[in-house]
Amino acid sequence: MTASARTALAVPGALPAAAWSLLGRFGFAMNNLSLLLYVAARTDSYAVAGTISAAGLIGTAAGIIAQSRLLDRYGTTRTLLTCTAPYALLSAAVLVAIDAGLSTLPLAVLVAVQCAVLPTVQVASRAMWSHLAPAGPVRDAAYSYEAISFEMCWLLGPAVAAVLATWLWPGSALLISVTLSTVPAVGFALTAAARSHRGAATPSAAAARSAEGLRAEGLAVLLVATCAFGLTIGFVVVGVTAGTRANGVPQLAGVLLGLWSITSVLSGVAYQRAPWPRALPVRLPVLMAAFGLFLVLPAVVGGTPALTVGVVLAGATLVPQVTAHNTLLDGLVPPRRLSEAFGWITTAIFAANAGGQALGGFVIERYGYQAGFRTAVACGVGLAAVVWAGRRHLLPDPGQRVAP
Repeated sequence: MTASARTALAVPGALPAAAWSLLGRFGFAMNNLSLLLYVAARTDSYAVAGTISAAGLIGTAAGIIAQSRLLDRYGTTRTLLTCTAPYALLSAAVLVAIDAGLSTLPLAVLVAVQCAVLPTVQVASRAMWSHLAPAGPVRDAAYSYEAISFEMCWLLGPAVAAVLATWLWPGSALLISVTLSTVPAVGFALTAAARSHRGAATPSAAAARSAEGLRAEGLAVLLVATCAFGLTIGFVVVGVTAGTRANGVPQLAGVLLGLWSITSVLSGVAYQRAPWPRALPVRLPVLMAAFGLFLVLPAVVGGTPALTVGVVLAGATLVPQVTAHNTLLDGLVPPRRLSEAFGWITTAIFAANAGGQALGGFVIERYGYQAGFRTAVACGVGLAAVVWAGRRHLLPDPGQRVAP
């Protein structure tokens, strides 16, 4: 653990909340693949499994937005505890329904409702730092820790889900995912850090005035950045899978994606110590452009070595980008709207990731995996130019900082 991360976790009340949120985030990262693998094993159909998985993603996206608003209005403890019991009951119903062979449409509806009430510990965890840590280096370190833990969970969660579903009962991964999404949500909700965020249960004139502080132009620019992030990741995931297969080494797909995440975590730790450029509104489009340009190598040079080098270098920009998203959002949104804003950003990344995978699959199917990477470069660099043009809107209100 880096000194900066230790500084953030040393804030009174932070360590227990961070520990519970890490477990909850891990369960969340396992959820979608666990669901897909269990449905595929029971139906012997990836078409049905993909439909159910998509329904889960739709429910999750809707739930993140709704729960984020509830977090702002009613606070962390009340919101999470309200969701955990329905989620646990609906999850039990989903497990039984899958095992019983429920038809696709009613199962998809059930899964969508279940995922809509999946406790959004990851949003609550990111939002808590705005009232738990003082603005400045400590809060910057906290957001860097959040980005690193997010990346680690998304590296390990799907891998653990695949191992459990393959080696044990096919539904074991989903059962453990549900458990890790439920129990840590309760633990997090009962921490002192969570209880200190009570929200604003009754709208007031002060709440209305705080909403006026929302930097709409800045949020629009930041939303472009997060969509570019998710979109490009979607292209890379499909491109790596197709590229390793085209080069005759399909078994390397998981290894390369693992390397990309490991590089991301290591670079996030190193980059935090000496970030460049210093000004966040400039840093974000520079990181976005670097992300896209590193993918030029597999886009123009065939073969496994070029694919490996390009993916590993591109991975080095992931955690720094997520950290920049979190820090900029903290300066663009008033505290009463921060959970909702984090929810929108999270949903944008999920939706763009799904779109990138779908579009990437379409391009690769017709023109080959290198064309998929060329499309990723065009999208990444093109949207980086959009964010560069609107970078002045990423500045917070006068008196708030923009660089660590």
